[in-house]
Amino acid sequence: MSVGDDWRSLGKVSGNIPTEYGTNVNSQLYVAVTFPYYNAYLQVLMVYNAATARQEVHCELSWSNDTLTWYRIEPGTDFIPLGDDESFESHICYGSIPVEDPRTGVIKEYYFGGDGPIWLLVFAQR
Repeated sequence: MSVGDDWRSLGKVSGNIPTEYGTNVNSQLYVAVTFPYYNAYLQVLMVYNAATARQEVHCELSWSNDTLTWYRIEPGTDFIPLGDDESFESHICYGSIPVEDPRTGVIKEYYFGGDGPIWLLVFAQR
């Protein structure tokens, strides 16, 4: 069964790995946008690869029945893929809550991207 066949199977397909656990020590769960979807909740989860030279932020998808415990769908697989090295979204992707067009019923996912590393500056004051 593929992930797209039946949302009730998503926990089984993803191995029921709660979202607080990354796929490796480099994956930091960074930002999430959450929205109801049928009888569950979905989340566009931004994953920051902090320990790499590229400093990438990837968008993944996770789900929950209760908003307390979340499961990643295909951990390590981009929901919104990064673009090639020449594109505006070569390093960073931030997703949004999907929007349904009331006229057509088409669901659209909007996002913005970045074409360079994310550098987080921390300023300490004495």
